Amino acid sequence: MKKHLFLISLLINCTSAFAIPNFSKIDTYTIKADQNYLAATPAKNQNGTINAIIEIPTGSNEKWEVSKVDGSIINWEFKNGQPRIVPLPWLSK
Repeated sequence: MKKHLFLISLLINCTSAFAIPNFSKIDTYTIKADQNYLAATPAKNQNGTINAIIEIPTGSNEKWEVSKVDGSIINWEFKNGQPRIVPLPWLSK
């Protein structure tokens, strides 16, 4: 889980390449960050670069989702009652 928290943190926190937010585990499928990614992360920076929220951690096929109700909550997305796993062909090689 720590690996996933770090990867999610690294991928989502685009406003500062070296700032890694703190996370706390709520349960197996939910983590809480110390910042609201929907409110605190601008879509476009002053220099014209674009920020993006990537919801699949590097090296993983788990589909996580930033909550639209509370942007500091990140949930493992569920599909058909199961944690969502996205088939990524390059991971199976």
